[in-house]
Amino acid sequence: MIRYFPKLALEKKFSISSFSFSTESFFNSIYHYVARGDKAYFRTHDYLIKSVPNNKNYKDYYEMARILWNLKRTTTAEKMFLKIFYSKASFYTNQYYHSSDVPGDKLKNKYGYGSFASNYKNFAAVYLAKIYIENKRFSEALYFLNMAVNKYKVVYTCGTGRNQQRNEYDFLYASCFEGLGQDQTVIDFLFA
Repeated sequence: MIRYFPKLALEKKFSISSFSFSTESFFNSIYHYVARGDKAYFRTHDYLIKSVPNNKNYKDYYEMARILWNLKRTTTAEKMFLKIFYSKASFYTNQYYHSSDVPGDKLKNKYGYGSFASNYKNFAAVYLAKIYIENKRFSEALYFLNMAVNKYKVVYTCGTGRNQQRNEYDFLYASCFEGLGQDQTVIDFLFA
Protein backbone atom coordinates (compact mmCIF):
# COMPACT_ATOMS: atom_id res chain seq x y z
CA MET A 1 0.00 0.00 0.00
CA ILE A 2 1.30 3.45 -0.90
CA ARG A 3 0.50 6.13 1.65
CA TYR A 4 -0.70 9.47 0.36
CA PHE A 5 1.56 12.50 0.75
CA PRO A 6 0.70 15.89 -0.70
CA LYS A 7 4.38 16.45 -1.40
CA LEU A 8 7.58 14.84 -0.20
CA ALA A 9 10.64 16.40 1.26
CA LEU A 10 13.99 17.20 -0.31
CA GLU A 11 14.86 17.42 -3.99
CA LYS A 12 15.66 13.78 -4.86
CA LYS A 13 14.57 11.09 -7.24
CA PHE A 14 13.83 7.63 -5.90
CA SER A 15 13.30 4.45 -7.86
CA ILE A 16 11.79 1.25 -6.58
CA SER A 17 11.64 -1.42 -9.29
CA SER A 18 9.48 0.15 -12.00
CA PHE A 19 7.99 2.83 -9.73
CA SER A 20 9.79 6.15 -9.56
CA PHE A 21 8.84 9.57 -8.32
CA SER A 22 10.39 12.98 -7.74
CA THR A 23 9.97 14.96 -4.57
CA GLU A 24 9.64 18.68 -4.05
CA SER A 25 10.94 20.80 -1.23
CA PHE A 26 8.79 20.37 1.85
CA PHE A 27 9.48 23.95 2.85
CA ASN A 28 6.88 24.90 0.23
CA SER A 29 4.53 22.13 1.34
CA ILE A 30 3.73 23.16 4.89
CA TYR A 31 0.94 25.54 4.11
CA HIS A 32 0.17 28.64 6.13
CA TYR A 33 -3.45 29.47 5.39
CA VAL A 34 -4.60 32.94 6.42
CA ALA A 35 -8.33 32.63 6.94
CA ARG A 36 -10.80 35.45 6.68
CA GLY A 37 -10.78 37.24 10.01
CA ASP A 38 -7.28 36.14 11.10
CA LYS A 39 -5.73 39.57 10.64
CA ALA A 40 -8.61 41.29 12.44
CA TYR A 41 -8.40 38.75 15.30
CA PHE A 42 -4.67 39.40 15.54
CA ARG A 43 -5.23 43.16 15.78
CA THR A 44 -7.93 42.88 18.46
CA HIS A 45 -6.26 40.13 20.53
CA ASP A 46 -2.55 40.97 20.25
CA TYR A 47 -2.44 41.51 24.04
CA LEU A 48 -2.52 37.71 24.38
CA ILE A 49 1.02 37.43 23.03
CA LYS A 50 2.45 38.80 26.26
CA SER A 51 -0.07 37.14 28.55
CA VAL A 52 -0.12 33.79 30.30
CA PRO A 53 -2.89 31.32 29.50
CA ASN A 54 -5.51 30.99 32.23
CA ASN A 55 -8.98 29.47 32.63
CA LYS A 56 -10.58 32.57 31.07
CA ASN A 57 -8.34 33.10 28.04
CA TYR A 58 -6.97 29.63 27.19
CA LYS A 59 -9.10 29.20 24.04
CA ASP A 60 -8.22 32.68 22.79
CA TYR A 61 -4.56 32.07 23.67
CA TYR A 62 -4.50 28.92 21.53
CA GLU A 63 -6.38 30.70 18.75
CA MET A 64 -3.81 33.53 18.76
CA ALA A 65 -0.93 31.03 18.52
CA ARG A 66 -2.67 29.32 15.59
CA ILE A 67 -3.27 32.66 13.85
CA LEU A 68 0.35 33.69 14.39
CA TRP A 69 1.32 30.44 12.63
CA ASN A 70 -1.02 31.31 9.74
CA LEU A 71 0.51 34.77 9.49
CA LYS A 72 4.03 33.21 9.42
CA ARG A 73 5.00 34.79 12.72
CA THR A 74 6.40 31.46 13.79
CA THR A 75 8.89 32.63 16.43
CA THR A 76 6.08 34.09 18.53
CA ALA A 77 3.74 31.19 17.69
CA GLU A 78 6.43 28.75 18.83
CA LYS A 79 6.72 30.44 22.23
CA MET A 80 2.96 30.33 22.72
CA PHE A 81 2.64 26.70 21.58
CA LEU A 82 5.45 25.71 23.96
CA LYS A 83 3.55 27.34 26.85
CA ILE A 84 0.47 25.31 25.88
CA PHE A 85 2.44 22.10 25.44
CA TYR A 86 4.23 22.33 28.80
CA SER A 87 1.22 23.64 30.73
CA LYS A 88 -0.07 21.52 33.59
CA ALA A 89 -3.40 23.37 33.71
CA SER A 90 -6.45 21.15 33.29
CA PHE A 91 -7.85 23.25 30.44
CA TYR A 92 -4.85 22.17 28.34
CA THR A 93 -4.41 18.63 29.68
CA ASN A 94 -8.06 17.54 29.44
CA GLN A 95 -9.52 15.64 26.53
CA TYR A 96 -12.51 17.38 24.91
CA TYR A 97 -15.33 15.51 23.17
CA HIS A 98 -17.08 17.06 20.19
CA SER A 99 -20.30 15.43 19.07
CA SER A 100 -21.94 15.78 15.71
CA ASP A 101 -25.35 14.85 17.03
CA VAL A 102 -28.22 14.95 14.57
CA PRO A 103 -30.14 18.27 14.85
CA GLY A 104 -33.58 17.78 16.37
CA ASP A 105 -32.72 14.32 17.71
CA LYS A 106 -33.92 13.94 21.31
CA LEU A 107 -31.20 11.41 22.17
CA LYS A 108 -27.89 12.91 23.15
CA ASN A 109 -25.02 10.86 21.78
CA LYS A 110 -21.48 11.16 23.06
CA TYR A 111 -20.22 10.00 19.68
CA GLY A 112 -21.86 10.19 16.31
CA TYR A 113 -20.80 10.36 12.72
CA GLY A 114 -18.01 12.90 12.51
CA SER A 115 -17.51 13.17 16.26
CA PHE A 116 -14.02 13.47 17.67
CA ALA A 117 -12.01 13.95 20.84
CA SER A 118 -9.48 16.77 20.86
CA ASN A 119 -6.60 17.85 23.02
CA TYR A 120 -4.90 21.25 22.96
CA LYS A 121 -1.51 19.62 23.59
CA ASN A 122 -1.95 17.51 20.46
CA PHE A 123 -2.67 20.58 18.37
CA ALA A 124 0.25 22.49 19.90
CA ALA A 125 2.62 19.55 19.32
CA VAL A 126 1.62 19.28 15.64
CA TYR A 127 2.18 23.01 15.10
CA LEU A 128 5.55 22.78 16.89
CA ALA A 129 6.54 19.90 14.60
CA LYS A 130 5.69 22.06 11.58
CA ILE A 131 7.67 25.00 12.94
CA TYR A 132 10.71 22.83 13.61
CA ILE A 133 10.51 21.19 10.17
CA GLU A 134 10.50 24.63 8.55
CA ASN A 135 13.51 25.58 10.66
CA LYS A 136 15.30 22.31 9.76
CA ARG A 137 15.25 21.16 13.40
CA PHE A 138 14.10 17.69 12.46
CA SER A 139 14.91 15.82 15.70
CA GLU A 140 12.82 18.29 17.69
CA ALA A 141 10.04 18.08 15.10
CA LEU A 142 10.05 14.29 15.39
CA TYR A 143 9.86 14.51 19.20
CA PHE A 144 6.77 16.73 19.13
CA LEU A 145 5.15 14.71 16.37
CA ASN A 146 5.63 11.51 18.40
CA MET A 147 4.09 13.24 21.41
CA ALA A 148 1.06 14.27 19.35
CA VAL A 149 0.60 10.81 17.88
CA ASN A 150 1.35 8.67 20.93
CA LYS A 151 0.68 10.67 24.09
CA TYR A 152 -1.80 13.43 23.29
CA LYS A 153 -4.04 11.57 20.88
CA VAL A 154 -6.94 12.99 18.96
CA VAL A 155 -9.53 10.32 18.12
CA TYR A 156 -11.93 10.60 15.18
CA THR A 157 -14.95 8.31 14.89
CA CYS A 158 -15.36 8.76 11.15
CA GLY A 159 -13.06 7.85 8.31
CA THR A 160 -12.80 11.35 6.83
CA GLY A 161 -11.33 12.93 9.95
CA ARG A 162 -9.16 9.91 10.70
CA ASN A 163 -7.75 9.83 7.14
CA GLN A 164 -7.09 13.57 7.09
CA GLN A 165 -5.23 13.25 10.39
CA ARG A 166 -3.25 10.25 9.17
CA ASN A 167 -2.28 12.04 5.96
CA GLU A 168 -0.99 15.01 7.95
CA TYR A 169 0.94 12.76 10.35
CA ASP A 170 2.38 10.74 7.45
CA PHE A 171 3.51 13.89 5.66
CA LEU A 172 5.14 15.27 8.81
CA TYR A 173 6.88 11.96 9.58
CA ALA A 174 8.23 11.73 6.02
CA SER A 175 9.46 15.33 6.25
CA CYS A 176 11.28 14.58 9.51
CA PHE A 177 12.88 11.38 8.22
CA GLU A 178 14.01 13.01 4.99
CA GLY A 179 15.33 16.02 6.86
CA LEU A 180 17.36 13.65 9.03
CA GLY A 181 18.79 12.07 5.88
CA GLN A 182 16.91 8.80 6.43
CA ASP A 183 15.76 8.36 2.84
CA GLN A 184 15.39 4.60 3.12
CA THR A 185 13.19 5.05 6.19
CA VAL A 186 10.96 7.37 4.15
CA ILE A 187 10.69 4.83 1.35
CA ASP A 188 9.95 2.02 3.83
CA PHE A 189 7.42 4.26 5.56
CA LEU A 190 5.68 5.19 2.31
CA PHE A 191 5.27 1.58 1.28
CA ALA A 192 4.49 0.08 4.68
